[in-house]
Order: sequence, then C-alpha cells, then structure tokens
Amino acid sequence: MFANVQEYYHATTLRDALKKLGKNDGQIPVPVTGAFHLISSKLRAATCLVDISAIDLNYVKVEGRKLSIGGAANFQQIVVSKELNSTLNGLLPKAAQTYSTRIQRNTTTLQDVLFGYATFFDLLTALLALDTQVTVQGKQKRVVPLANFFSKENRAVLGNTEIAVDFSAKLPSGDVGASLQRVALTDGDAVAILNVVAVLK
Repeated sequence: MFANVQEYYHATTLRDALKKLGKNDGQIPVPVTGAFHLISSKLRAATCLVDISAIDLNYVKVEGRKLSIGGAANFQQIVVSKELNSTLNGLLPKAAQTYSTRIQRNTTTLQDVLFGYATFFDLLTALLALDTQVTVQGKQKRVVPLANFFSKENRAVLGNTEIAVDFSAKLPSGDVGASLQRVALTDGDAVAILNVVAVLK
C-alpha cells in the first residue's frame, strides 16, 4: 500500500509515541490513526507508521462549560455523544455527521484532519465558531488557536513529530442558539461547497 514503509509501530502511551516520532535514525516516522486517505501525501515518503489509535486520546467530554475532544477521537464518537447532542442544539454532532458514512466517520479523527491539512470539514467550521484551542505535543507543548491552522500567513501545520492531543473550547452560557447551514450539490454530499456556522447568545 505504501511502498516505503518498513515498520509499523503500535504506541500505547503518548510518551511512547513521541519518543518514536522523535527518533532520528534515518527513518521517516508518521503518526496515524486510521484516516490514511487524509494524510496520503505525507505517507509517500514515510518509512515508519506510528499508530496512535490506542493512546488515551479518544475522549469526548463536557465538564461544566468546558468542552474537550481528544485528537484521536473519531467523528462517530462526536455524533453519538449524549453530552454534545444536548449542547448548542446538537451543533457538533450534526456537523460531524455530515461527513461521509458511519464506516468513514469511525476512522476519521481530528488529528488526521489537521495533520493532512483537510480544511473542508463542517466539524472544523463548527469548532472555529467556538474559538477552539488545539494543544499540540511534540518536543514542546504548545496551544494554538484552531483558526491559525487556516491562515496562509501563519499556518500552524502539524509536523511529523507532533500530535494534536486535545481540542478545547469554552461553551457559551445562558440562552444560546447554534446552527449549521451548508450548500452542497446534494443533501448527502460529504463535502459542502459552502458551510456556515452561527452561535448566537
């Protein structure tokens, strides 16, 4: 499938994954979860696949007004989250569900979306509307506004030795409404021509 890959490494902890990604022994390690189609351009040169799907980053949590989604959480987890379905008119589950089929959503994670620079997801638009912050872990930890990943001037693209570990946002309180509107060729199109999200208090 990937001609240059010589090793598959199944990481069980974040520290373990980062250690493998940071090795400089002539290999080109690439972090993967399951959405290989999103990062195919980065896999052409990869010699080692570092599977991070077993790391404890597959959570979806709402604690008070704080939203936290792990980088390895898949889209389907967001779709079925009871907490998210009762928050903001179910904005995030609705945005996640617009993408493809359940099978595809089960393998698509926010880590792979950012790593592959796949900017077309309705879910990303919804997270942008909530001023989401991304915690990126490599040799150093940095917190980057999600909006920076879409700025041509200052595009914070994930490097091969980094993992987007957490997506967090502060949910608005009080009387809040939220809506996702999209224009696509058909209602079932996974990718919209245009999507708009509004969160109003």
